[in-house]
Formats: sequence, C-alpha cells, structure tokens
Amino acid sequence: MKLVGGLIMLALAAVLLIRPELMQDIGGTLVIFLGAFAVAVLLIVLHRRVLPAMGVWIGDE
Repeated sequence: MKLVGGLIMLALAAVLLIRPELMQDIGGTLVIFLGAFAVAVLLIVLHRRVLPAMGVWIGDE
C-alpha cells in the first residue's frame, strides 16, 4: 500500500506541476491513477519474479 500511495502522490505532484489541466476531467484523473497503479504492479513483479530469476536479491523477502 505504501508503494501504490507513494506513486500516486508522485504522479499527482508531477501532473500538477507539468499539466494541471489533466485534472479537470474524470478521464485524465483516471489515466493518472491507473498509470501510477500500473507502475506499482510493474515494480512488484520486477522485485518478486524477474530479479530473483536473474540471481539478484534485494531486501529480505
């Protein structure tokens, strides 16, 4: 949950700095949230599946 929440906050901050007009309609907002969630899923898969298969261990899982 921390990863997803942090990525959403980071995405919202970046959008508000770069293109705040994306936040004016529901479609743009959903794209931002879904993009942040997709990045979180990608990082989780990378951490739990891809890196251990390559012999790289990060953390204590």
